[in-house]
Amino acid sequence: MTDDAKATLVRAQLEALHGQVGKLAQSGMLPVDEAKGWAKEIRHMLVQLYIDLYGNQAKQALQQQQTGHARLALERGVQFLQKQADTARYQATLAQFQKQLERVNAMLVSAQAPTDDANSELNEGLKSMEEDGDWKKKALYD
Repeated sequence: MTDDAKATLVRAQLEALHGQVGKLAQSGMLPVDEAKGWAKEIRHMLVQLYIDLYGNQAKQALQQQQTGHARLALERGVQFLQKQADTARYQATLAQFQKQLERVNAMLVSAQAPTDDANSELNEGLKSMEEDGDWKKKALYD
């Protein structure tokens, strides 16, 4: 799953299921302990949904060489996992996302590193302007 709209639809279905479990527990048709277990599993499914979404978005962006989009997806995934109440359960996934985020950040830094030949005409023009000194504004109060 790589589409936010599809994830929203799945989330709505899982939340509806969570509501049904709650209603069944309130009406006595489902034991409370069993309802709590199902509610916990549904919350886990919701977290897995977003783990898959962010991971797949990052993977797809990297395949398309859109490093910035990959970084955004991984940052969203890291933030989402850090907000979870059961952090121990998702610690391995969080560590994996953080490691991938570090790699993507390194890729972005290396891609943005200026080369000596890059913008040589621009650099030469700037150097000539600095040498001339004519472009600087005169002081108003000489």
